[in-house]
Amino acid sequence: MRDKLPEFATKKELFKYLIENKSKLIDQRKSKIITLDSPFSSSSLIKMAEPKSAGSNLSSSDSLRVKIVGNTSNWVDSHYDVILPNSVKRSLNNRKHLIPHLKDHDYKIDSEIGDVVDIYTENVSLRDLGLDIDGSTESLIMLSDVKKEYDERAFKKYKAGKANQHSIGLQYVKLELAINDPDEEKEYAAWQKYYDQIINKEVVDDSGFFWAILEYKLIEISLVLFGANELTPTLDSAKATPKNDTFNDTRKLEALNELLNVLN
Repeated sequence: MRDKLPEFATKKELFKYLIENKSKLIDQRKSKIITLDSPFSSSSLIKMAEPKSAGSNLSSSDSLRVKIVGNTSNWVDSHYDVILPNSVKRSLNNRKHLIPHLKDHDYKIDSEIGDVVDIYTENVSLRDLGLDIDGSTESLIMLSDVKKEYDERAFKKYKAGKANQHSIGLQYVKLELAINDPDEEKEYAAWQKYYDQIINKEVVDDSGFFWAILEYKLIEISLVLFGANELTPTLDSAKATPKNDTFNDTRKLEALNELLNVLN
């Protein structure tokens, strides 16, 4: 969750507050784990198409492999964040084997709903993400074997193709404030630099600002009822094959090393 901004009578007053408190706001955002969930849509003007429902060629009565979207780049979410392409690259290189598949950002052992097979980024069609427009964007993908024994209700939702909102837990590493005001030289330069790649521009046209997320540390990916970023469905699982065959071996090696440390 985030700290809510005060209400202002004019955009100029809002911009003044953001500029005067920018360092504090950035430090606050960097200092804690953030969960990208919200009951409010960030874009009401783009017609949403029906997302693809999940099928699977790797399923059984008690296990189902799913390909889910944890987050998408270039989309303004309901917190005015725009996650930029490659912003999760370093985090995936360093710790993707530690990322769990949870429900509702609940950091408890019995909140895990699947065994993670792989996590990576790929360009996904906007239509496959649920938008009725052409184009594509970099998306954070998780392959997970959802287990009935872990959470039967979550398993049934995925099995029925009704698990179509996901959200990430993250910690900010690098971010910039972008403001649509030529009087604010640095923030306006950020606006001009990133604005053209935003998919749902009407959101920032109305707000006059956004946060450009250049790098973040990925903590987890959760199944949620509402995500701050709506473009987080379960994709067609027929293509749910690992991108990196060494992923599970890395997980096993980590567990073995931890056990050896305990024994020693």
